[in-house]
Amino acid sequence: MEPFLEGKTIFITGATGFLAKILVEKILRIQLNVRKLFLLVRASDTKSARKRFNDEVMQTELFSVLREKIGTNNLNSLIEEKVFPVAGDISFEDFGIENSEMFKEIDIIINSAATTRFDERYDIAMNINVLGAFNVLKFAKKCSNVKILVHVSTAYVCGEGEGVIPEKSFVLGETLNKDTKLEIDVERKVIEEKLKELEDQNLTTKEVTIAMRDLGIQRAILHGWPNTYSFTKAMGEMLLGHYKEDLQLVIIRPTIITGTYKEPFPGWIEGVKTVDSFILAYGKGVMNFCFGDPNTILDMIPGDMVVNSILASIIAHIGNDQYYPSQELIYHISSSKINPIKSLDIQSFLFHYFTKNPWMNKDGKIIKVGKHTLFSSMDNFQKYISTYYWPLLKIVELANVLSWHRFDKTYKDLKRKIDMAIRLSELYKPYLLFHGSFDDSNTEKLRMAMKEHKMDDVLNFDPSCINWEDYFMNTHLPGAILRVQPDVKKLFLLLRASDIKSARKRFNDEAELFNVLREKIGTNNLNSLVEEKVFPIAGDISIEDFGIENSEMKDEMLKEIDIIIHSAATTRFDERYDIAMNINVLGASNVLKFAKRCANVKILVHVSTAYVGGEGEGVISEKSFNFGDYYIDIDVERKVIEDKLKELEAQNLTSKEVTMAMRNLGIQRASLHGWPNTYSFTKAMGEMMLGHFKENLQLVILRPTIITSTYKEPFPGWIEGLKTLDTFMLIYGKGISNVFLGDPNTNADLIPGDMVVNSILATIVAHGNNKSHQNHFIYNISSSKGNPLKLDDMKLYTFHYFTKNPWIDKDGNIIKVKEITLLSSMDSFQAYISRYYWPLLKVLQLVNVLTWYYLIDGTYTNLKRKIDRAIRLSELYKPYLIFHGSFDDSNTKRLRMAMKEYTMDDVLNFDPSCINWEDYFMNIHIPGVVKRLA
Repeated sequence: MEPFLEGKTIFITGATGFLAKILVEKILRIQLNVRKLFLLVRASDTKSARKRFNDEVMQTELFSVLREKIGTNNLNSLIEEKVFPVAGDISFEDFGIENSEMFKEIDIIINSAATTRFDERYDIAMNINVLGAFNVLKFAKKCSNVKILVHVSTAYVCGEGEGVIPEKSFVLGETLNKDTKLEIDVERKVIEEKLKELEDQNLTTKEVTIAMRDLGIQRAILHGWPNTYSFTKAMGEMLLGHYKEDLQLVIIRPTIITGTYKEPFPGWIEGVKTVDSFILAYGKGVMNFCFGDPNTILDMIPGDMVVNSILASIIAHIGNDQYYPSQELIYHISSSKINPIKSLDIQSFLFHYFTKNPWMNKDGKIIKVGKHTLFSSMDNFQKYISTYYWPLLKIVELANVLSWHRFDKTYKDLKRKIDMAIRLSELYKPYLLFHGSFDDSNTEKLRMAMKEHKMDDVLNFDPSCINWEDYFMNTHLPGAILRVQPDVKKLFLLLRASDIKSARKRFNDEAELFNVLREKIGTNNLNSLVEEKVFPIAGDISIEDFGIENSEMKDEMLKEIDIIIHSAATTRFDERYDIAMNINVLGASNVLKFAKRCANVKILVHVSTAYVGGEGEGVISEKSFNFGDYYIDIDVERKVIEDKLKELEAQNLTSKEVTMAMRNLGIQRASLHGWPNTYSFTKAMGEMMLGHFKENLQLVILRPTIITSTYKEPFPGWIEGLKTLDTFMLIYGKGISNVFLGDPNTNADLIPGDMVVNSILATIVAHGNNKSHQNHFIYNISSSKGNPLKLDDMKLYTFHYFTKNPWIDKDGNIIKVKEITLLSSMDSFQAYISRYYWPLLKVLQLVNVLTWYYLIDGTYTNLKRKIDRAIRLSELYKPYLIFHGSFDDSNTKRLRMAMKEYTMDDVLNFDPSCINWEDYFMNIHIPGVVKRLA
C-alpha cells in the first residue's frame, strides 16, 4: 500500500456505520503511514464526536486483530496521532463544520453515510441519501487537493430489474417508470407540504413517522422504484453525476452486504442485515414459510470485500483518468455473475444449520424447524395465509374473547407471526423475486488492475473464491446467530466426589439460587431439564484427566465438549502451599491438557483474579504473564513443597502443625517472588502455565476483583461463603471491633457475582467462534475505573446499615455500633493495638494467673482471640485494604460493546456503572450477608 495511501489524508462520512468501521480498521492495519483520517460523526461537538468514535468504533471487537498486531498502547497512539473524529451532520452544508484547514488537507473523500432502512421516513431519507450526497459533493469541490470522491451506493438503484443490469449512471430526472418525470425540487416540496399538513392535524410522533414512511414508499412506487431506500440512493447518484464537473467520481454499488469473509476475521457483522431478518425469524420459529422465488439469485457480498473494492477504486483512479474513462466509474460489487447463490440453496443451508444448532426459546425449550416453504408469487403467498392462518387467527380471537382473554398469549403470538411474515415479504419482495443479475465488467477490470499492482491478495473482492455452503454454515450464520443465543446441548460438571452417584447427590443438594428457575418453568420441567442436560462428573482437578474412571464417559466428553470453563480454585489467601499448588497451578495445567485432547473444543475460559498483579499501583493493565518475565521455576516450587513435607513428616507433628507450617511456607514463597499471599501467587503461576502451553487453543482469562453478592440475577443479594471484606463487616456488626486497617482512599474494587458470570458467558459469545489470529484474551472484571467505591464510602454505608438494623447477641441484647475507624498503615494499626489492647490483655493475663484461671479465664481468652484475629486478618488482607491501584478494563469495555452490538447487553449485563453503591450495600449486599452468612 505504500505508494498509494501513504501520506494521504482521507475524509470518511458515516464513520460509525458497519462498512466505515471495517474501512477504518483496514486502512490502519495495512497502511500505518496514512497521514490523517478525518471521520464525520454525528455529534454536538468534537469531544462528543471523539467519545462516540471511541465507544462505537474503537471498542468493537473488530479492532482486536490490529490491537494484537501493534499492541494496545501503539494503537492508542496511532489513533491519537492519525484519526480525527469531526462533529457534523451530512444533511447540512459543509456538515456544519467551521474548520477551514480540512479543505486544504483532504486528498480522498469516501461517502458511506446513508440510511439503509427500506421504508425510512421520506424526509429523513431525502436529507441523508439525496441532499447529504449533494453536500458531500459541494464539500469535495471546495477541497483544494482532493483527488477522488468515492460514493457508496447500492446495486438496487436499478429497482426491480430483469436480465443483466449494466454498470451505467443515471441521468438527472430519469425514472424507472417512463410515464413520470422526476424533479428533486418537487419531491422536496412534496415533503414540505406533507409535514405542514401533518402538523396541522396534531398527530403523535409515531403517527407522523408512519405517514412519512408511507409517503416515501408512495413516491418511490410512483417513479418506478420499490422502496424509499433505493429511490433516494438513485436520486443521490443523479445529483453527483450531474454536478460533479471535473471531479473524479467513483460510485460503488454493492449488493446485499453480509458478515466479513476473512478480514479482520471471519463472521463479523453489526446489526440485522437484509437476509438476516428472515434467518432470525426462521430460526426462532416465528415463520417457516416465506415469499420468494426458489430460483431467485440472492446476490450477496461480504463486508470486507466491499471495503477492499473501495480501496481498490482509489488506487486505480488517482491519476489514472486516461486508463479509466468516465463510463467505467461505476462498479457493481456483486456475486450473481461469477458465483451465484439461489434462494433454494440458502433455504437448504438454514434448515441444516438450525437442525444441527436449534434455537432455544425463553422457556428453555428447543425450537425445531421444519423445511422452509417458499411461495414464488404474492398471490400464492396471500392465498396460503388466507387459507391456513387468518381463519385460525379468527377462531383463536373468538376463543380469547369468550374465555376472558385466557388465550391472549396464543392469539398475540400467532398474530405477530402473520404480521411479521406479511411485513417482511412486502418490504423485501423486490429482492425475493429478483430476476436479474448484475454486470460486473468494470469490477472485473478493477480486479485485474489490482492483480497488475500485485494487490489482489491484500485487496481481495473476488466472490468466486467463496464456498457459499461453508460461508453460511461456518461463518455468516454463527456470526449472526450464535452470538444472539447459543444453544446448550450438555453441561458436564466436575465435582470432587468418589463416584458419579455421589457427584449427582452433591449437585442435587438444595440451593435457593434455583428457586427463580424452578418457579419459572416448574419443578418437573426443571428436573427433566437437569436430567437431560446436566451431567455431574466425579473427579479431582489435581489429577491428570481429573481421575475420571468411566472410560465411556471420558470418551464422550472428549468428543462432545465445545466449551470449557475453569472456575475451580482454592481462594483462601493463606492456603497450604501444597494444596494451592495442586489446585491453582497443576489443576489449571490439567484442565489445559484435557482441553487439548477435546476434538471439538472452541474455547477455554479460565477464571483467575485481578490481584495476580500483587500489590500494584497506578493503572493495572490487562496483560498476560510470561515465564521469561519472572524468575519462577514451577518444578523448583514443587520440589520445595516435596522437601518440606518430608521434613515435617520426620518431625512427627500433628495435622494442625503440618497445616500451619505449609501455610507459612506458601506465604514465604509468595513473598520471596513478590506476591502478597499464596492465593494470588499460585493463581499467577496457573496463568503462566496456561499462557505458555496453550499453543493454538482459544484461551480467555477472566480476572474479577473482589466478588460480592448478586446484583440482580437470579435475585439480588445471593451469596455463599464469606468473601474478602464481608469478614470485617460481620466483625463490625457483631460489635467485636470498630477499628480496622485500611486506607479510606483505597478503591474497594467490588464486582457482583452475577456480573462476573455474565462476563464469562459474554467471552464465549464473543470468542467461541472467533477466527482471528489472536487466541489469548484477558479481561479485568472490575469497577475501579467505571464506578469507583472508596473504603471510606463503604465504611459509611456499613455504619448506617448496622445503626438502622442492629445485631442482636445470643442473650437478646441489641449491639450498638460505633463509627468505624480506618487506620491507613500497618504501623498505625499495630500502634493502636499496642496502646489499647496489649496493656489490657497483660493485666487480664496477670489477674487470670493470680486467680488460678478461675474468675476471668473466658474474658482473657475472648480478648486474646479478638486481638489475634484482628492482627491476622489485617496482615492477610493488607494488600486489598491499602491498595493504590485501579484496574484497566479496556478489553472489558470492548466486550461490553460487543454485547451491545449483539443486543445482549441486557441479558449479559456486566457494567458496574449501573450500580448505585449506597443502594447496593444498604438494600442488597449487607442484608444478603447477614441473612445467609451470620
